[in-house]
Amino acid sequence: MFNQEEFMNRHQMRELAMTCLYQSFLLKKDIKQVVFENTKDNKIDPFLYAITIDAVTNLAYYKKHINEVLREDWTFDRLGYVEQAILVMA
Repeated sequence: MFNQEEFMNRHQMRELAMTCLYQSFLLKKDIKQVVFENTKDNKIDPFLYAITIDAVTNLAYYKKHINEVLREDWTFDRLGYVEQAILVMA
C-alpha cells in the first residue's frame, strides 16, 4: 500500500494504478473507493487520477475501441482482469 504523503514517482503511480484498476474490475468496486483505500488520501495526484478514475470514466469508449481490434471470437469482457487493467491504463 502506498501513502501519498511520501513522494511517489510516475513508476510507482503506474504500479498503484494497475493495482487499483485490477481491484476495481475484480471486486466490482467503485474506482474512487479503491484508490482511496490504497492511498488513504482524498487528494489524488493528477497523473494518478488520469490513469485510474478518468480511465474508468471513459471505459465504454475504450472497450468499444478494443473490441474493434480484437479477433472476432474475443471481446474485452472475455479478457482477464489483469489484461483489462493493462489495456485501459494504456
